Amino acid sequence: MAQQLTLRDRCWLWGQAPNSHYLWLQQESRITPREAARYLNIPNMMLVVMGNQPAPAEFPTWQADNDDLPRVVWSIMGDASSHRNDTESDLEAVLALAAVHPNITGAIMDDLFIFPGNMTESGGVARWTAEQIAQARTTLRAAIRPLDLYAVFYSELLLSEPDYLEQAARHLAACDQVTFWTWEARNLALLEDHFTRLEAMTGPTVGKLLGLYLWDYGGGSGPMPVEMMARQCEMARAWLREGRIEGMVFVGSPVCDLGLEAVEWTRDWLARVGDEVLPG
Repeated sequence: MAQQLTLRDRCWLWGQAPNSHYLWLQQESRITPREAARYLNIPNMMLVVMGNQPAPAEFPTWQADNDDLPRVVWSIMGDASSHRNDTESDLEAVLALAAVHPNITGAIMDDLFIFPGNMTESGGVARWTAEQIAQARTTLRAAIRPLDLYAVFYSELLLSEPDYLEQAARHLAACDQVTFWTWEARNLALLEDHFTRLEAMTGPTVGKLLGLYLWDYGGGSGPMPVEMMARQCEMARAWLREGRIEGMVFVGSPVCDLGLEAVEWTRDWLARVGDEVLPG
């Protein structure tokens, strides 16, 4: 008999270096990704480089702290401030980790796309070309076991010109999974419409996960209102049951030791609904 999956089994934590979100929070955070996952009782981890940290040489130490988790995904492209990944990926470092850590199941490209206002005349819509992404996916699929390739895509990019979206669609088609994010909390009112547009843009061959921010990083930066946190969590819960998404990703570990209302609400919500068995 196939194992029944619960809502919690489909949850991921976005893990980054302690205090790496100080720019937005203006509060000091010391919690590690593993400590944050334990606090929220989230079983799966996406470990993502931010501001070039950690360096590839540090990946094994970080991974050792998360070896007890069922699934771990590592970034091969860090956030937009991780400039080493503009020209060189961390793919080889992640492949080396995956060879000795069987719970590594994939790799992710954070901040892949360049917002239209930041594009140069000679540059494309993303930090890597669609061909580079396709090659990375081929390499991941040929690893010691097939590894999935994930990408980050923001709902605000859906407001771009048709040519931009056509190019972006080609980039996403080269991936296995897209994680979908609403950078500004005020735009969560449009989440249903935006997600439907993403579905039309990517089709059924690209899996989808919903990203859920525990802090409003856009829109002036501030605490995520609990009513908006509840809205996005309940929509994700419904979409999991309907098969529209394959998972939920909570951002992020550096906000989980600050006593934020949205974090505490989410912890309680996961305690209440996390053990729900999903259809199929």
